[in-house]
Amino acid sequence: MAVLAILQPDARVAARLSEALAGSHDVIVLTDWADLKAAAADVVLDACLLDGDHPHREWVGRRVSVLRERRPDMAIVVCIESDHAERYFDLGTLGVDGVLLGGLPPTGIRSDVDRALSVARAQMVKRALRGRLPEPGPSAVGWAVEHAGPETSVEKLAAGLGLTTAALREALQSEGLPTPGRILLWGRMLQAGARLENDGRRVEDVAFSLGYSTSTSFGRAMKLHTGLTPAEVSRGSGISEVLEALLRTLETGAGGRRRGGSFGRQAMMRMATLAGACFLSGCATLGFGGTSVDRGAIEGVVQTSPIDQIHMGILAVDAETGRTLYSRNAHRKFVPASNQKVLVTATALSLFGPDHRFRTELRSDGARHGSVLAGDLELIASGDPSFSDRYWASGTEALLALADSLRATGVTYVAGSGIVDVTVFDSATVGPTWEVEDLRYAYGSTGGAFAMDEGELRVIVEASASVGDPARIEWEPMGTSDFVEVRSTPCRSPNVTLSGRPSRSLRLPSSRQGSR
Repeated sequence: MAVLAILQPDARVAARLSEALAGSHDVIVLTDWADLKAAAADVVLDACLLDGDHPHREWVGRRVSVLRERRPDMAIVVCIESDHAERYFDLGTLGVDGVLLGGLPPTGIRSDVDRALSVARAQMVKRALRGRLPEPGPSAVGWAVEHAGPETSVEKLAAGLGLTTAALREALQSEGLPTPGRILLWGRMLQAGARLENDGRRVEDVAFSLGYSTSTSFGRAMKLHTGLTPAEVSRGSGISEVLEALLRTLETGAGGRRRGGSFGRQAMMRMATLAGACFLSGCATLGFGGTSVDRGAIEGVVQTSPIDQIHMGILAVDAETGRTLYSRNAHRKFVPASNQKVLVTATALSLFGPDHRFRTELRSDGARHGSVLAGDLELIASGDPSFSDRYWASGTEALLALADSLRATGVTYVAGSGIVDVTVFDSATVGPTWEVEDLRYAYGSTGGAFAMDEGELRVIVEASASVGDPARIEWEPMGTSDFVEVRSTPCRSPNVTLSGRPSRSLRLPSSRQGSR
């Protein structure tokens, strides 16, 4: 984990910051500058959080200048509790990497500190590359490290350097440097090295934060482009080791031109293959790091009426490298469509495994007297989804099978209550995105740890033989009036006649699940 020093004389503010950051970083809380100086001498600090007014702003400014000179690789964040934050932004000219405003929630504090760490790491990479790569190489790689994530693009990289996309490509090519797409890849790999080593992040979290769809695709990309596995990076020297590996690929021609200016044979073969694929498809643009989708073509479609009125999220991922090719609103949440059940099923299969079996147990603390159970009988539900006609003749048949298993032990009478324990699930039985209109229908059935017939009640309404007599109503699965309350009103209109005994079958969501 990254080591953070919090220099904060106010114990309440220090506690708030420490609580927000302690879960993801190692935190050292200090009260004065002398303690900070001593800590910096004994510990390699990745970041320092300073009170912007302790003892006063001018003093902090002078100390920031000293810290930046002595510790150029350390992220410096200024914490401000004032309502006039605009008065403090001049500290940025002194080398401050971030500003924390008072009142931020814990997620905001963590986000801003992580952002400051990214800025500091970008500066460190730029300093390490100067003298080893010509410009705009160091600046481009630094920008890619700072902004590494699923929302980066070649267009944003060029704009961040004050260039057009074409001008950036030309500038990199003229110096024998990697293409913009490859530069963005470098940024992701370097940021991954820092997060795996210093931040102690899990591989899955690092992969997702950088725009990879799975940890496997991220690991494959890391191995392909650096020769290292995520585990090796985590155990090694992290970002420094990744940087040296990337520079070696550049020298050998895997990342761009050789230093002599000619392309390697393997790179030329790959480029010719990709060019042929692009010519045949007519829908991709070519970069040395691989194909990428034609962003302009996609934007042209989604911004055309009436499609531009649709709430749309798009994420295109290179299946070979895991690199995000196109992203539009990929981070936003949408009301799930029916195909989301595929993801839910895949997740359950991945977590539980193909051999998982749900267990629905019967327990009792009562005493056994022959065939009589003197006490309550408790059914422990586990979310078993098979109590339905998909697996049995009906959900009722599944219950009868449970009763038969109890009878097989010799119990024929329970002198107590029947209790269903559903505490394995929480009490949120209705999804937060369901609309009221949806709850009228069977697909809006509530969930729960003990759902009979997938939460549905099959209500059968049967007309009477004579006008004026009440209808006959039955329902499945078997239950009591606790589930369905019958309020049939006889029809007394002389203009209505009924012939035969028509019936109508309705499927309604269950209004209640068992509870303990």
